[in-house]
Amino acid sequence: MSELAAAACVPRSTMTGVIDRMEERGLVRTAPNPRDGRGIVVALAARGKSVVPKLHGIERELESRIRRALPNGEVAQLAKLLDKLASAFSTS
Repeated sequence: MSELAAAACVPRSTMTGVIDRMEERGLVRTAPNPRDGRGIVVALAARGKSVVPKLHGIERELESRIRRALPNGEVAQLAKLLDKLASAFSTS
C-alpha cells in the first residue's frame, strides 16, 4: 500500500480507502504479502482488467485535447511543471 500511495502522491490512508472501494466494486483483489506479513498485495481482478482498455482510450483522448489546446512548447512546459508538482507532492 505504501508503494501505491507513493506512486500516486497521496497519503497511505487515502490509498487504503481507494483500494477498499475498488475491492468492493470488484476491480482489485487483495491478499496478505507472503514476504511481509504486515503488508498486502494488490492485484487487478478480472473486472479491473476489463476496464483497462477504456482507461487507455480516456488517456489518449485527454492527451489529444491537451495537444490541440497547447502549442508543442507549452505541452513540454506543462509536462515539466507536472513533474515538478508530482515531485513536490511525493510521499516517498
